Amino acid sequence: MHADLLVICLLAAFLSIDVRTIGGTMLSRPLVVAPLTGLLLGDAKTGFMVAYFIELVWVGMLPVGAYLPVEVLPVTVVSVYLASAYIHTPGLGSSSESIIMFCIIISIPVGFMSRWLESHIRELNSRLSDYLDREMQEERIPNVEMIQYMNIAVTLLKGFLVCFIPIFFGNHVLLNVYNSLPDNVKASMGTSFYLVPLVGIAVVMEIFFMKKYTLHFALSFIAVFVFSFFTRVSPFLIMALSIFVAILLLYLGREKKKTSV
Repeated sequence: MHADLLVICLLAAFLSIDVRTIGGTMLSRPLVVAPLTGLLLGDAKTGFMVAYFIELVWVGMLPVGAYLPVEVLPVTVVSVYLASAYIHTPGLGSSSESIIMFCIIISIPVGFMSRWLESHIRELNSRLSDYLDREMQEERIPNVEMIQYMNIAVTLLKGFLVCFIPIFFGNHVLLNVYNSLPDNVKASMGTSFYLVPLVGIAVVMEIFFMKKYTLHFALSFIAVFVFSFFTRVSPFLIMALSIFVAILLLYLGREKKKTSV
């Protein structure tokens, strides 16, 4: 267990240098972090379930400019680790959705703590900028390099600790908390696992939706409902065909604009 925990936290530390330190590669997003964590724990299914949930809920919160949203990397890692451990606990007798929802809820404060630490790290960097300017003017390149490496080391340490501490010290305590919850609360959390991501879907629609595609959007939903309800065709196949038709319509619309110009 401790070996798995160290590996997972080292992965989180490495991915935490994304966005601010090495540029926005999106490697620290839940869609990448959660499946990787699940694969390392031997529970890819839980990793993908956590990935879809957290990515949808936080899809509109990106670190643009000086804005610091809740950091989803530690929330994702802690959620996957705890959920994977609790799901495979003998005698727990709860659905995977209920356990995953509980683990995500209790992991959200970790994201706020990580954001608080990140804000103080940025304040420290601002204070060091004047020192770096003086060192550059005096051509003391080794000192500049030392500050850069120190900044990366601090980020790595933060990424490691914000995942390691809540898992190491809270694993068994939080399991007892979950066992003490009433059955109706656990069932409600299992239901909310499928309802809460609708907020993320609404955010995506608000960002990308265009009025001229309202009819196509409505028809795609009706087609999925009709075919899945009255036939044995897989809903995933219908969704794939709907996406293909949408892409085809977008392509034909652009070609039409080009020919008209």
